[in-house]
Amino acid sequence: KQELTRHQRTAIWMVTLHDVTDVKLAVELNMPLFLHEREAHEELVNVLDEVEAELLPPIVVHCFTGTNKEAIEYIQRGYYIGFTGTICKKERGAPLREMLPSIPLDRIMVETDAPFMGFKRGRKSSEPADCIDVARKLAETIDMTFSTVCDTKTQLSSFE
Repeated sequence: KQELTRHQRTAIWMVTLHDVTDVKLAVELNMPLFLHEREAHEELVNVLDEVEAELLPPIVVHCFTGTNKEAIEYIQRGYYIGFTGTICKKERGAPLREMLPSIPLDRIMVETDAPFMGFKRGRKSSEPADCIDVARKLAETIDMTFSTVCDTKTQLSSFE
């Protein structure tokens, strides 16, 4: 039997106790789902597959730190992917920055996970205003102007 990580155990606990019900409730209320999946991609996909794909509301995979393969699967499913200040970190953010050019800009959500996941020197926390730095790093990484990224992100302020 394979040993599960702490994050996978947490995801399974949430799946067992909440999420199919929560997903169905989101469908019933036509409310978007913001899902924090960490090292539990397969478990999350399995749960979402329990509901007919065309019934699912818009889904954001919040605070994404997964692999390029996982990101591609989420995009193919029509989900949005949230990137935080982790993309601004030199080493930890490198794999995420590598995948950013392959993700359509209209599927990227710029976020900070405030007050968690601080990425600025001298601070252990983040705040919503730090989205500006995330957007700057996104623009630099995908070779677009900062204003283009900001214009695109503010035009997409509601889910389709």
